[in-house]
Amino acid sequence: MSLLDKQEEIELCLRFALSQGVTTVASAGDPKLLPLILEAAERYRELTKTEQEELIESATDLTPIFPRIK
Repeated sequence: MSLLDKQEEIELCLRFALSQGVTTVASAGDPKLLPLILEAAERYRELTKTEQEELIESATDLTPIFPRIK
């Protein structure tokens, strides 16, 4: 399983992405995750600014897959 393979994690990721003013997100490449993503989409509600800030803060110790070049 991957780092983000639990329903709660997938829901937070989807909610965060869709709270950024976009109308769609890319689907995961792993077909086993699709049912979890669809379930998260059915329960979608936008994250508040506070929830977004808390989620960003909770991810500060993670190593990005695509690090920013400074």
